[in-house]
Amino acid sequence: MCIRDSYQARKRWKNGAASAREAIRADSSFVKGHAHLAKCLVQLGLAKDAREAVQAGIRVVDADKVAILERLLAEIGQQSTVKPAAGSNDAEGLKEQGNQCYKCADYSGAIRFYTQAISAAPKVGVYFGNRAACWMMLKQYERVVKDCSAGLALEQAGELAKLRLRMANALMMLNKVDRAADVLQEGVSRGGQHLKALQDQLGQIQALLGLQAKGNRALEHKDWSGAKFHFSKLVSTVGLEEHTGWRLGLAQALQGNAELSEAALLAQKVIADLPDCAPAYQIRADCLQRMGLVDKAVQTISALLQRDPENPEVSGQLKRIRYLQSQIKHITQELEAAFKSRDFDTAIRLSSEGATLDPDNVDLTASMLLSRAKARHQLAKAHASKSKDPDAAAKANALWRKSLHDTQTASYHAENLLEPFLLRAEILQGLERWEEAVLEIKDAIGRGPGAQSTEAHNKLMQAEFLVRKSKRVDYYALLGVEFGVKASEREIRAGYKQQAMLYHPDKQAGMDDKDKEQATSKFKLLGEALEVLTDPYMRKLWDQGHDLESIKQHVELQKQQQKQ
Repeated sequence: MCIRDSYQARKRWKNGAASAREAIRADSSFVKGHAHLAKCLVQLGLAKDAREAVQAGIRVVDADKVAILERLLAEIGQQSTVKPAAGSNDAEGLKEQGNQCYKCADYSGAIRFYTQAISAAPKVGVYFGNRAACWMMLKQYERVVKDCSAGLALEQAGELAKLRLRMANALMMLNKVDRAADVLQEGVSRGGQHLKALQDQLGQIQALLGLQAKGNRALEHKDWSGAKFHFSKLVSTVGLEEHTGWRLGLAQALQGNAELSEAALLAQKVIADLPDCAPAYQIRADCLQRMGLVDKAVQTISALLQRDPENPEVSGQLKRIRYLQSQIKHITQELEAAFKSRDFDTAIRLSSEGATLDPDNVDLTASMLLSRAKARHQLAKAHASKSKDPDAAAKANALWRKSLHDTQTASYHAENLLEPFLLRAEILQGLERWEEAVLEIKDAIGRGPGAQSTEAHNKLMQAEFLVRKSKRVDYYALLGVEFGVKASEREIRAGYKQQAMLYHPDKQAGMDDKDKEQATSKFKLLGEALEVLTDPYMRKLWDQGHDLESIKQHVELQKQQQKQ
């Protein structure tokens, strides 16, 4: 070959290597790209670089393509004289270097040396076991099974218990528990010095299989609590915490048990490990939908449909969620408009419809029930203000009782919501059940939803104020003043004079002790009423709802401020 031809050939190999690198950058698992790069590097006289390119490819290509690169690595080893590291010019030396990398948690480096050891001594099964240990640490379970199978097939001297144990663990992680048991059972039947270890592992797997069977039966019978118990025990098994099948079973149990956020999170973890696991997407989407996160549910099912566009079940689920999404949006907008225009009858109708849209969506149901309770509460207040309507009080009370029931049901569906507690307190106050209103707010603060809420604490102060107000003597009624808070001072004094004449001590002659005591008490109250209602500042406080003790505290505070 002339110099020109040699130059042109070298240029072609360089271009070929560059093209191969571009292909690998676009798709790191493209096995032909790794193979072509290595062949180009060999032609360029870069055997070491060629070997490293093949080893890099072995770490990233699919498990069923690894054999292609391993054969190529062996060919490169035969075609070139590799200068080994000092003291490691044989398979055992390479294995020892791999062991050192493994101890330092450099699993990729260890794989490189173990692969070289396999190339140097392809009939030694233990080297496949060493490499399988690295794949195990990198969670490449298919490759673990492949290497362990190869190692067991090559081993002639006896049973490699470690390979069987490692292979069984990898099969467990691949949800192939029955096959893992078969692998161990075969080892037990062969006997050998590691029989006890195999028997122990087999016993553990059989126990896990028993738990798995119980969990699956519980799922079939919709015994969600039982399924949760069994799958929780399974996923707590040391070394198998990330078993996707068991995680999926637990997610399904949590979904059935209405532990929606936990189920959605667990399903997401399964999706991260198995991106094509349709049931995990469906569980997560259902939980998100029931939590009121309909947009996220649509995104989840859409992502699954991109992976499996021909799945009619998934397409149907997406259509149902999107239809529900549009219905919720429509009713929410109409409901907002009804409240804005104070059309509470329409608001009651719309929220009733909304509460039945998706019975499994507890947040949506609670929200709609709460809206209906608010609309009924507003209507009740409107009726209560109609003093001329003889039926107004009865209508108001009926609406308040229905509203009260709605808030209680809303709290049942979403117990962490503060709003139902506060609205329930307002309704109880409308029904003049003052002390019950206080207890409702205290319950909200004590149980959690209102513990850190300034609004809840302010509402509690107001409710306690109303309790004190409800226990006051009505000074206006005591004085017999016809127009109550609108009465003039002259009318108040006249009322006092008229009532005082009935209970004055001079009028108590001939009364028994009990009647005298009652008359004296009444006369004293009349004096208090006169004092409060004829003082502008004290009367203002009284009309605001303060009791006598509170009024005296405010008066004393005013005096202190005036002195300052």
